[in-house]
Amino acid sequence: MEQSNNEDKYGFNFPVENFTQFFFSLDDETLAQIAYSYPEALRNMCLALTLDQQMLREEMKKKKRKKKLDS
Repeated sequence: MEQSNNEDKYGFNFPVENFTQFFFSLDDETLAQIAYSYPEALRNMCLALTLDQQMLREEMKKKKRKKKLDS
């Protein structure tokens, strides 16, 4: 398999825009290995995912408000 210029050896295109994008790019087997071997790390990843989702929602709301004000 040939790599693109921005793609690393694991198939990730960098830079990753947010943690949500990174988290959902992980395959089920990798997540299962993390859960089995490093349950605290998976818990922290889930917390980071939750925070990232909240930040994305707030950013969308802010953009909508700005768009309304500019209209």
